[in-house]
Amino acid sequence: MVVDDGDPVTVEFTTAGIGQSKAHVSSRSTAQPRPRTGRVTQVPAGSPTIKVEAAGVTYDAEQVEGPYVLDDVVHLDWGAGRPRVIGKSTISTSSQPPAVIAPPKPPPPARRTTGYQSGAATRSRTYWAPGGWGSYAGDGNKVHQGTYGGATVTGAWFYGTQFRNLVGRRITKVQFRTGDRLAIGNHGLPATFRFYAHTNPTQPGGDTNRTAGPFTWTAAPGQGPTWIELPEEFGDIIAAGGGIAIAGEPYAGMQGATSRSPESGALILDWSY
Repeated sequence: MVVDDGDPVTVEFTTAGIGQSKAHVSSRSTAQPRPRTGRVTQVPAGSPTIKVEAAGVTYDAEQVEGPYVLDDVVHLDWGAGRPRVIGKSTISTSSQPPAVIAPPKPPPPARRTTGYQSGAATRSRTYWAPGGWGSYAGDGNKVHQGTYGGATVTGAWFYGTQFRNLVGRRITKVQFRTGDRLAIGNHGLPATFRFYAHTNPTQPGGDTNRTAGPFTWTAAPGQGPTWIELPEEFGDIIAAGGGIAIAGEPYAGMQGATSRSPESGALILDWSY
């Protein structure tokens, strides 16, 4: 086999398991099959090469036999890595198979970006229909749910628009920090809190607009602040400016976002895009 500088080649490596490998150049390598025939397009006087068009490409081919004239269909040999005309052919160039074009390489997979964003509740309160926000049981930003003594209450945490930059990203995890459980209702027994996502960035005039949930979580008697995982669907609502609410039975409550419990209602949103 004859090769020239710059020729791509196939190399075989063999080893007996001990010592160095042996390298053997087995053949030249091409991106697609070489054409076997072509058509003469130019015969320069006195030149050892002629112009041959094959598969849409024009080559300078060495003449081994001849002479050749314009439009001759000729056989091509690629034994030395360069085209050589080795005789005339009776096959029309129109019968040549189309060139085999290697399919394009698929694009690399899109790079995935991930991260998380945390934030604290800007406010927390309890809503009681007769008196409005903060009017129930000396509220003090505590968060209640359920019915007691004929009064039905709901609680909520608000976040403003601090997560708006996550709109359009996929929220993959929603972590929420509860407050200390209050010693109200059947506080000596476990209590099931019912969490919802609402769409209010700030405290509305009436009750919150709860659009997802409930997600239930059971707090033990005297349960302290705890990280819990809420449904992923809550994440998109929070990113759009919403928040978290509790509503429904049983009657129970937890400390809200105050100086005594500053982490109550804190959120960590994991995201990707």
